[in-house]
Amino acid sequence: MSKNNNWSLIGLFFLLVVLPAGSWFFMQRGADFRMKALGELDELGQFPAVSLFLPDGDTLTSEDLSNKVLMVNFFPENVSPEAPEVRQMKWIQSQFLERLLNREEFRFLSLVPVDSAAQLAPLVRAMDLSDKQFRRWIVAGAPADNLKKWATGYLHLPLKAGQTPLHNPYIAIVDMEGKVRHFYDMMNTEEVGKLMVHLPILMPEKDDRKVDIKTAQ
Repeated sequence: MSKNNNWSLIGLFFLLVVLPAGSWFFMQRGADFRMKALGELDELGQFPAVSLFLPDGDTLTSEDLSNKVLMVNFFPENVSPEAPEVRQMKWIQSQFLERLLNREEFRFLSLVPVDSAAQLAPLVRAMDLSDKQFRRWIVAGAPADNLKKWATGYLHLPLKAGQTPLHNPYIAIVDMEGKVRHFYDMMNTEEVGKLMVHLPILMPEKDDRKVDIKTAQ
């Protein structure tokens, strides 16, 4: 058999055996990774019906948040705009900037214990959320008793010793049906990485390309 024939057989073997096997291996790894991530997204609670103060005096309701994926966290009373959890939320959003800036079906929602919009407005001004990367971040408020009830009775935050419903590091991810699917420690880089893995599963990328069926035929 000539050397050219040998190379032809090797090439044919690569195309018919090695390449499909390699493709299957990587597809299977991707499928296994996705299945593992899906298995981590349990139904842990339900986002409650809410009526929230906004800093401009308007009210935010559950209807405004329907059909959206939410990342929900709670800030403590009298939180400083320079508090570690506020700085961390800003950093997390900078990591999601390109992926989420134009996604209408997504919101960060930070809940602050206040008794009126007038109490909330100075905090939001001091946080300086004018940059475009914060377009999807809503800072809203409600009385402390309401927030505590929502945190423990509906979202079921996994509080540990020393943590309170309004002073803890957790972000809850809520799907478009209002179900709480996972909790993440915002101060833990590994947990934030897991959040970035889970988000595309709950909110797949859209294909904006339009196909004209008549033209394609």
